[in-house]
Amino acid sequence: MTETTLHIPAIHCGGCIGSIQRIVERQGAVLKAGDPNTKDVTISYDESTLARDQIIEALTAGDFAPADS
Repeated sequence: MTETTLHIPAIHCGGCIGSIQRIVERQGAVLKAGDPNTKDVTISYDESTLARDQIIEALTAGDFAPADS
């Protein structure tokens, strides 16, 4: 498994973290950690079946675009 940490400025609360969790789970990834205070999330995924760019595209489509990705 590969892990990536993304900074997502649109995170404002725990509800945002829940929305991000649902988005990444639909992609086949797992939200390992999310912090509304730092606006950072750590996502774990299998690089042989899912690319980091695919996760970023899904988050962006869900209005949670990572900064500087």
